[in-house]
Amino acid sequence: MNATEGTAADAERKARDEVRGKLLGAWRLVSYTARSADGDVIEPLGPNPNGLILYTPQGFMSAQLGRSDRPLLSSARLEDAMPEELARTTVGYLAYGGPFEVVDATTVEHHVTTSLFPNWTGHPQTRKVRFDGPLLTLAVPTPTRLWGAERTAELVWERPEVPSDPLWQQSCSPRSGGSAWCSADWASCCSRGRPLPGTSCTCAVEPAMHRPLPGLGAQDT
Repeated sequence: MNATEGTAADAERKARDEVRGKLLGAWRLVSYTARSADGDVIEPLGPNPNGLILYTPQGFMSAQLGRSDRPLLSSARLEDAMPEELARTTVGYLAYGGPFEVVDATTVEHHVTTSLFPNWTGHPQTRKVRFDGPLLTLAVPTPTRLWGAERTAELVWERPEVPSDPLWQQSCSPRSGGSAWCSADWASCCSRGRPLPGTSCTCAVEPAMHRPLPGLGAQDT
């Protein structure tokens, strides 16, 4: 590899790392649209879909998305529901997960190892990546068959609101010695006090526990 090739490879790796860093964390689904070649646009999960997609520093992803208007089942227990109810519920929901890989600055591959739709298991789901300010758009790279036509699907995501006083922001006690310290994502950022590859976390002594919830003593946490 000559100097020019080395510089290009370094630039590509830097671009992939930048995209990976931007993806990490949680995203909330804003919209899911699919457009056909003649301009017809549908919303497969309705106008107000629910969804979360997570990317972890360890290289895994998980996505769950569905219609917000799914009716409740007649039974309080899933195994007691009627088959037609289960079928209707499944049509309006999608869940899958597995390792992910940033292929280039505009492409991420989800290597599916578990899925509500079993046909996806063992097959990568490729998505084009685009960041528009606070929004993340994931799109299928080529048209796919959706609701009777070849369509290009796009899912738009945003960062979810963080609770004003989440548990992970509360005080922590260090495992052994040192001053009290806490991190939002210690377990997902740090391993034995060192940042995991692909992260830029500040690591210290791992917290032993969060401060007890109201009404609980330390022995109960």
